[in-house]
Amino acid sequence: MMASGTDGLIFKDLDMGMSCDGKLDGKDYPCTGPMLPPGFTVAMKNAEGSLDLTVKKDGKPFFKGTYKVAADGKSMTETGAATSSSDKFKIVFDRM
Repeated sequence: MMASGTDGLIFKDLDMGMSCDGKLDGKDYPCTGPMLPPGFTVAMKNAEGSLDLTVKKDGKPFFKGTYKVAADGKSMTETGAATSSSDKFKIVFDRM
């Protein structure tokens, strides 16, 4: 993820070849990519010290994730799951 203007983020999923540029207002914004079928959107919003992100396909949730930076700023934890699966994941990224 990277900043987009003063109130937005660009979310990229390299495995899917997807790029989504949206604001942190919880509304759906279109995603694009050279091999990505039409109908994918992303909704992002701040939620009590974290970022909630939902990727949708044709208006239906496809993936939900939460990103939270540690209080000391030295790591970020991503938790989430594809909505079609009961398998959840947790990834901790350490700041270099």
